Amino acid sequence: MNYTYDIRPDAKAPGRGWNLHLFDDGKETGKIDFPATDYENTQLDAMKVAFLRAEAEAKVWIKGRRVYSKRRMRLVVHPALAAIMGVAVLVAAYNVFKYVF
Repeated sequence: MNYTYDIRPDAKAPGRGWNLHLFDDGKETGKIDFPATDYENTQLDAMKVAFLRAEAEAKVWIKGRRVYSKRRMRLVVHPALAAIMGVAVLVAAYNVFKYVF
């Protein structure tokens, strides 16, 4: 799995924020708007802060997806182990019932 992102200027309001586009294997899976806030000293500072927030969110998203992929791979092993244990339980139950009944 290949997770990437792209941060572009907001097309609806140029100079007022950024759009974060999230991609999973080249297919866009999400878009988040990061508007420049009025709390900063200048418009340039507000744009910088909005860009840094978008970049931080993208990195958290990528890291989370990688952890999820590893967990999903680990879960593939568990059903196989459960099937083996299920067979062992069935054999044991068969032997018990064979001698009891």
